[in-house]
Amino acid sequence: MKKASNIIVSLIITLVLSVMICSVFAEDTHAAPPNGHPNGGFDKMVQNLSEQGFDVSKIQAAIDSGDNDTARKLLDEFYAAHPEAKPKRPEMSAEQLAKIIQELKEKGKDVTAIETALAGGNTTAAQSLLDEFWKNNPGERPAPPNQSEKPPQ
Repeated sequence: MKKASNIIVSLIITLVLSVMICSVFAEDTHAAPPNGHPNGGFDKMVQNLSEQGFDVSKIQAAIDSGDNDTARKLLDEFYAAHPEAKPKRPEMSAEQLAKIIQELKEKGKDVTAIETALAGGNTTAAQSLLDEFWKNNPGERPAPPNQSEKPPQ
């Protein structure tokens, strides 16, 4: 009887260990890719650039090899050489601009020209002036809500 109970306990332990080992090997969890895309979302950008007639073969090769760091670097270099190809970011609303202007004024920054453009109803000019301000004062650009995102360019 004791021998039978030892065999049953051994079988139960073996079964539990087997299930645990199988569950470890069966887990297929991967870190979430940047931007929710397997290649960081580069595929659509590169496809659009290719359709516009740009040679993006080096960037595509980096994407195909899974080297997203190199793809990002090459894409940044490409946009530096071809600023006209860089996608335009959406315009900010008057409310967004007013909030940013107020925050900069509270920091003691001179944003009179931006404020004047916004007060005149020209959000496009206000945003352009804000972009110029950030270009000249990169430390004043607010951090994006998600630290893995780049701030608007």
